[in-house]
Amino acid sequence: VIFETIGGQSKCPHEDGTLAIQDPSIEFASFPPQNVMYNEDIVFQMKLANVGVRASGFRVSTNQALNTDGLAIEFNGGPLIDAIKYDTIEVNQEIIATFTISRGPLLYRYKPLDFQLYGVCSRKIEVTSVDLWNVMDENTGERYLQFLQPCPRVEWAGAIRRQHGFLVNTKTTVPDKVLVTVHNPNFSERSFAENLVTTPNCTDCRLEDVKMYYREFGTIQWKTALTDTGEKLDFANPSVADETPYGYASLHWGVGGLKDAYYEVMVTSQCDDPGTPDDFNSISTNVLMGVIDMTPPKQFGSALPLSEYILIGEPIVITFTEPIHCEKPYTFDLNVKVDGVEQTFSRDWN
Repeated sequence: VIFETIGGQSKCPHEDGTLAIQDPSIEFASFPPQNVMYNEDIVFQMKLANVGVRASGFRVSTNQALNTDGLAIEFNGGPLIDAIKYDTIEVNQEIIATFTISRGPLLYRYKPLDFQLYGVCSRKIEVTSVDLWNVMDENTGERYLQFLQPCPRVEWAGAIRRQHGFLVNTKTTVPDKVLVTVHNPNFSERSFAENLVTTPNCTDCRLEDVKMYYREFGTIQWKTALTDTGEKLDFANPSVADETPYGYASLHWGVGGLKDAYYEVMVTSQCDDPGTPDDFNSISTNVLMGVIDMTPPKQFGSALPLSEYILIGEPIVITFTEPIHCEKPYTFDLNVKVDGVEQTFSRDWN
């Protein structure tokens, strides 16, 4: 028999024409900012209320089946895994609850989460829910939970890291280029190329390039380093650099046209600007020092003393065009030839 209800009170379920014994209500007490750092939480404060006619028990939950990207969710400081029960919410009583969302292991943008408040019944009915989001796309109107993505970090690697710099001279195997190796510490998440802002279907990719810069020591202006073929030294450009599965990428810096001098070098990852401070849009390695010295030292003038004859035991002083490394272990040989003597005298440094 089906009855038409015209008065009274009901729940589980609430019947038309009657007063709801339990009637869940959710309102936002505070809304999170649009810009939330990647290492911070998105925090919602909500008013939970019972606008029914009698005190009742309620539960709060979220649909974890839709949380496929690993957001960490807390309710009032504890993990929200199963539904949390309020034994009693009085009529028109307001409860301020804090809902905290932490970023998952990989992404920076997520679909909204639904937060539910429903009455305690034998089955889940009489549900009130709200979507939790903090960013809306102005073009599409789509809503997201979004954390600001930092520019990807980059680190020195290889010989330039082990030697804390570089040296190019006439003894260098290939004197017109320097092998530069960097490491992507987030390689397990994405390669530099996969993080490029031009990557199709990547909504949180911000990277524009990972370039090396140099300047002569004592100057201000940084210049973009070029490969030995004249291309920009960009470790994120897949047509130039090939990042290994372990996050290492190597390129040759062409130094053939640079004059002898001390140089400072660094590598910078540059990202697009979402309206955040400049320091958030780029990140650089520490600055290393190197030297290019393709002109070997030469004898300057004549040996001293400037006399036709040298007394036995008198020192002979030879001046060079630049300071030489004259500390053990010595890296040069010394041969002395005396006029009128066939034998050449060599210094045994050992």
